[in-house]
Amino acid sequence: IAKKFILRYGNHMVILMSLTLMTLVGWTDREDREPRPLEVKTSMKFYAPMEKVWNAVRESGQIDGNDSFLEFIGLPVPRNCVLLPDNQRVCYFDEGSILQEITEENYGKNIELKIIDSFEVREWLDLDSASYRFVQRSDHVEVIRTDLIRSVLEPRWYWHWFEEKCVRLEHRYVMSSMKRKVETK
Repeated sequence: IAKKFILRYGNHMVILMSLTLMTLVGWTDREDREPRPLEVKTSMKFYAPMEKVWNAVRESGQIDGNDSFLEFIGLPVPRNCVLLPDNQRVCYFDEGSILQEITEENYGKNIELKIIDSFEVREWLDLDSASYRFVQRSDHVEVIRTDLIRSVLEPRWYWHWFEEKCVRLEHRYVMSSMKRKVETK
């Protein structure tokens, strides 16, 4: 069978197909087997005063919106976040909760969060940290959410794209809820 294939398609096609198959099954060095960090950023414009935007992001509160697409593709749906004593914040999802510690807070500039405890979003994904950066523009406040995640799925070039899109969907869902709160009051 192999001889027929080589005679029919040539050596170049055999080499190309072999490399393609090795790439698709995750042919990598042993070093790449460790979960590698992925930084995901999402930006949204809030047309409201900094104080309202800051409070909405910091406290979050009830998170609502059309969650049917998140549920359809199997992502955990965030429901609300509550500030706790000792600079902690807990965010509740349908599938559990995430406990965060506010490690840095500079009014009007940034909020840094360290993930202390988290339900298992998926067995192959870990959440490391999150942050919000605030940029005051002439007519709006730009909020930039950044998450650092780690994943063991391979090949990375393939899964990276999906993981980034899913995290951005979650960001947009949460930030859209915050935006509705500050822009409608």
